[in-house]
Amino acid sequence: MTDQAIESPTTMHRRPTRFRTARTLALGAVLGGTQGQLALNAMNAGDGPQGQTQNSSYKVQQIEIHIGVVEVAKPIIEEVIATKLDIKLHGSSTIGVADFGCSTGHNSFPAMQIITQSIKKKLHGPGVAGDFHCRLLPECSLHFAYSSWSLHWLTGAVEVVGGGLMALVIVGVPDFWDPKTKYTIPSDVNLLGSCLMDMATMGRFSETKVDSFNLPYYFSTPKQLKSILERSDSFTIERMDILNNPGKHTLPTVKARAAFFRAVHERLLTHHFGSEIIDELFYLYMKKLESSPVFLNPCNDKSMVILAVLKRKAG
Repeated sequence: MTDQAIESPTTMHRRPTRFRTARTLALGAVLGGTQGQLALNAMNAGDGPQGQTQNSSYKVQQIEIHIGVVEVAKPIIEEVIATKLDIKLHGSSTIGVADFGCSTGHNSFPAMQIITQSIKKKLHGPGVAGDFHCRLLPECSLHFAYSSWSLHWLTGAVEVVGGGLMALVIVGVPDFWDPKTKYTIPSDVNLLGSCLMDMATMGRFSETKVDSFNLPYYFSTPKQLKSILERSDSFTIERMDILNNPGKHTLPTVKARAAFFRAVHERLLTHHFGSEIIDELFYLYMKKLESSPVFLNPCNDKSMVILAVLKRKAG
């Protein structure tokens, strides 16, 4: 386990909060790793006010922002399918395509339309309901795998055929940013940590409880991500691009930002701290967002969107 902590621009907490984070949780799976992560790592599912349908893809109106992400990635996806994808049907007339990372479906449609139109062949796109913390699909059944904004699934290398492609749209961070004037998603995490420390000071739970809280992800720089992917025995890197971040201006209010962050983290927080603290925690979180001019200006967001295209090695 490794620590990733960014000093928050707020000063309401007594010390920087450090969450233990698993640096290569799902990248290990992409590279042929292990199974066993709990489903509590996922976003809230469903259509309720705190669910994924209302809060996914970097915005409460999740469909619009996801279309923005896909449109930015579209020319690159089309190019790699045309020039890099090896289609060997081995007697079958179907092509396997999968989108990993959506629990309610709406986010898949724009990406799948682009991918299927680019392949321009008979398509078999399986809709598999279930826990994607284990292997979902038959061995060597996918020619193209796609995942946008999520790498929490423990599946990938075994399902993709030799010569098949995997396109990953991943949130990253720059090598450096000034937390007094700029922010990234880890800055949000640290702000949430300061709220947890405030609640510990008020006696709602112990500081030890905060220190033992684990967030199972890591936001890498492009250089770090490339280094991780290059260690793969299953895939080669065909290309990596830094995309224009279409989500930067899509959380216009602190209420929307808090709702998004709650949808992503509520299951983990409830599992560790209990459901009774959730409303209070995100009320504090929203108040800290309101008090910080850094978070109120979306131009200060230095989070990055990285597109990595991987090719499955033969054999």
